[in-house]
Amino acid sequence: VEKLRQEKLVAIVRLPSSEHTQAVVEAIYQGGIKCIEVTVTTPGALDTIAHFAKNGPEDLLIGVGSVVDGETTKKSIEAGAKYIITPALQSDVVETAHQMDTPVIPGCFTPVEILGAHKLGCELIKLFPAEFVGSKYVKAIKAPMPYVDLIATGGVTLENIPDWFDNGATGVAIGSRTLKGFDPEKGNYEQITANSKAFQERVEAYFKK
Repeated sequence: VEKLRQEKLVAIVRLPSSEHTQAVVEAIYQGGIKCIEVTVTTPGALDTIAHFAKNGPEDLLIGVGSVVDGETTKKSIEAGAKYIITPALQSDVVETAHQMDTPVIPGCFTPVEILGAHKLGCELIKLFPAEFVGSKYVKAIKAPMPYVDLIATGGVTLENIPDWFDNGATGVAIGSRTLKGFDPEKGNYEQITANSKAFQERVEAYFKK
């Protein structure tokens, strides 16, 4: 949890096949992003997670996303996932992960869901889908609930990153924007690295100002 708070940026890897997943994760990491989530909707996701949990760099925090049930939570943690991210608040996911001493970042949208996640012991909460409410929603939520730490997910761009942090977000998550300009047939993974580096530098620049 402290690593996620410190890094403030999570990259989401969601791909249609397992062919390029490992190389994509490596390219994102080369761009400086240390917290990377591989969604279970990506074929072979748990194999990829197991690979990086065992062989990846020590400062890479590999997690799993799009988890919606306790059984997948258990298998993901056994594979080596360091944190669980969900699209929606599911009590069995939270309970299973906490029993296995692993943090959960549940997807929440309404004040009821956000407070419910906090009461279940979730130290970080994913505001999803964030693009439909905008960054000022974070400020509005934190006014009566300053103790919740929100990671904005959905619609985060290079241009609006400062807005999310200005309004109190603990972190942001990015998905398809790391893949902009990437062509699997060309194998131009350097484009993924460049995209990731731009986001990482944008976050770092905000906190250095």
